[in-house]
Amino acid sequence: MNESPDSAEFQPSPAPALANPAPPMTRDQTVLRFITREMRGIEVAPYHSPLASKAQGYNCLTLDIFNFEQLRENARNDPNVRDKIHRIESVDIVASATDLEAAVAARGELESFDYILSSHNFEHLPNPIRFLNACGAVLKKDGLLTMAIPNKRFTFDYSRALSSFANFYRAFHENHSQPDPWISFDFGASFAKDVPVSPGAPGIPKYANNLTEQFNELQRKLKEKETGPYVDAHVWVFTPESFISIIKDCIILKLIPLRLVHVELVNFEFYVHFRNTGFASAEYISQLEENRSSSAALAFRS
Repeated sequence: MNESPDSAEFQPSPAPALANPAPPMTRDQTVLRFITREMRGIEVAPYHSPLASKAQGYNCLTLDIFNFEQLRENARNDPNVRDKIHRIESVDIVASATDLEAAVAARGELESFDYILSSHNFEHLPNPIRFLNACGAVLKKDGLLTMAIPNKRFTFDYSRALSSFANFYRAFHENHSQPDPWISFDFGASFAKDVPVSPGAPGIPKYANNLTEQFNELQRKLKEKETGPYVDAHVWVFTPESFISIIKDCIILKLIPLRLVHVELVNFEFYVHFRNTGFASAEYISQLEENRSSSAALAFRS
């Protein structure tokens, strides 16, 4: 896999490994910088905006919780999406991202994909460590996981607290399958509007929803011990720096078989690229631990 000259390998350092792409690159070019049309991949839930689209000649399967006809029906019923129906591509694997490994295993294709691509999906996952492990099982050795993730500083998550490693691991340990009522409450009660959309475009953030209504809904769910239908939310809230910190901890503790090799910050989102290298060596873990223990690293994490 050929990397572009301005790619920056992630190093176990206290500073964020961020690289700004050259101005001429489009968003698609930036996200797909390590992916070619000949490589075989899976794109997770692209809906009406596939990045590695079949129409453009990419050898890429689509995974989605809905089949093709249901996606089209959803789009027809959404006035904001109706004019994008023609962009929706066939769904090859009907499953949730959480069940990626089982779905690909059922096809007899574990360890056979060059890349997995996910745009604005990771922050919705109730169990991200499980997903990252699934990527390790699905990808070839040195295969690539590329994700676009929203930067909370420029989204409706503006006022929410950053996610922590402890909650990451708790979701894995308890095998969460959907956002719990507390997450749903935080998402709704803290939902912000009129936020800045880039460093050069300041906004005037304010809460979008009524706190009492959100609290009453939380009380109802807790009283009824409701599990109910899946209610989507941003389960996880990141800045590029906080994301790197959580991933470092996951690598140190051998919870994921991936290594973060490239991070790019572009206004309201950031792009991360992992390689499927297997669980980290003792030497690499020692490097991460040493840097994690430094005063500079602690200041960075906060």
